[in-house]
Amino acid sequence: MGLLAIGSLLLTTMTLLAPISAGAQDEERSFSDIRTVRIKPSKYQEFIELQTTFRDALQADDRPGRDVWQEVRGDVGVMHLVNRLDSLAELDEQWVPPLEEDAWAEWVEAINGTIDSSARMILRRHPEYSIPSDESSAPALLVLRYTTVAPGKSDVYHGWIENQLLPALKAGGASGVSFAHVALGGDSNLWVTATRVANWTEIDGPGQLPAISEEERADLFAPYGDMVTKSEVRILRCRADLSYASADE
Repeated sequence: MGLLAIGSLLLTTMTLLAPISAGAQDEERSFSDIRTVRIKPSKYQEFIELQTTFRDALQADDRPGRDVWQEVRGDVGVMHLVNRLDSLAELDEQWVPPLEEDAWAEWVEAINGTIDSSARMILRRHPEYSIPSDESSAPALLVLRYTTVAPGKSDVYHGWIENQLLPALKAGGASGVSFAHVALGGDSNLWVTATRVANWTEIDGPGQLPAISEEERADLFAPYGDMVTKSEVRILRCRADLSYASADE
């Protein structure tokens, strides 16, 4: 299962990195609180129905919005439930269920019966490194690159993003690219780069560096091998049917 083994399972989200209900990049860093679940194959439809009930209850109670993403290649039974945090102080607040006590207890018992495993992680988003999307609507797909930076190379990796990668992306007309790294619940050397895409045809295109020559590409990524110990790509699909935006988003 590679990167999606429990313990690293929550990294989608990236972004999950930029909630689909958010239209613009924030000037200050914020966080994504991501709960990743692996659904029992025989309980998939029941899980969807229960999540629909939960979404409706949250909306009816005017709770903050949340985003749901599903793996579309690899472990397709994995979903990522993403909530945005402006600060970690929000975790001190007591969470109140959106259903009455008996109904909530029944829902929790039922949802637990549909889940094979779950994990939770918090990503810290880096809007200072990100390129806003041309569109505020939810992307159909999210291409995620998980990058494990070598110990002691974090500052070098930061500098490479800021001084080499970002200028190349902007020169190529890239949009909808965001960066985050693990803050709590996993390897702090793990970064996630998320790229919003409309469809598979866009993925099949020239990518975010269409005008760069092979020589320029080689120069750009020459330091990569010394900074990075592992890199992996995953593709997620937006589950708009299970996601929603709050009234003020």
